[in-house]
Amino acid sequence: EPMKTFIPNEILGVAMDATVPQVKKAYRKLSREKHPDKNPDNPEAVNEFIQITKAYTVSKQNFVA
Repeated sequence: EPMKTFIPNEILGVAMDATVPQVKKAYRKLSREKHPDKNPDNPEAVNEFIQITKAYTVSKQNFVA
């Protein structure tokens, strides 16, 4: 299966003009829901969690610039 396009805002479920607190809140919510420890039966949980973390890291860097 081909990898989806990496669009941080879509992964986090926030608007393109989301504020820092909105991005952080979305990341924290998703990371709690998708964390591999909370989803031991989901083989994709690790990959989903990594994508969420990458999306947050990239979004955070966009605010620092």
